[in-house]
Amino acid sequence: MLLSETDPLYQQTMAGVTAAFQPSQAMDFYEGMIARADSADTNPMTQWARWNLQTVRDWSFARQARAQLKARWTEFFNHYDALLRPVSNVPAISHDDSPEPSRRTILVNGQSAPYLSQSIWSGLATVADLPAVAVPAGITTSNLPTGVQVVAP
Repeated sequence: MLLSETDPLYQQTMAGVTAAFQPSQAMDFYEGMIARADSADTNPMTQWARWNLQTVRDWSFARQARAQLKARWTEFFNHYDALLRPVSNVPAISHDDSPEPSRRTILVNGQSAPYLSQSIWSGLATVADLPAVAVPAGITTSNLPTGVQVVAP
């Protein structure tokens, strides 16, 4: 199961659940973003906006894809006891809850990346309803904690 497969599915199902709890200014921002975008726009923030405003039908199809993914993980864990992977693509960061999501960024290898790009690692277990635990793995030269996530069936 590739991260490139699981992350969009995770993002879509998560947005479908959390959209009801977004502040109205965030939803207004998403609506404006979609109004300005054309249908070929693949910007991650545009896609996040679409997922926050998706139909129940689209969210239901994503839930079906999620069930298929869970079946694939069941097959994986027929052969392996656990999966070890990073907790995040960066060490610990400051929380950012600014109302305009497109302004939330993190630094990954010295490059600015969307704040939501961190969820690619935690989303892999979450979207498939797999138990996972993060354990400390060390401290960076900047004294920031790092971890390893253990995922099990």
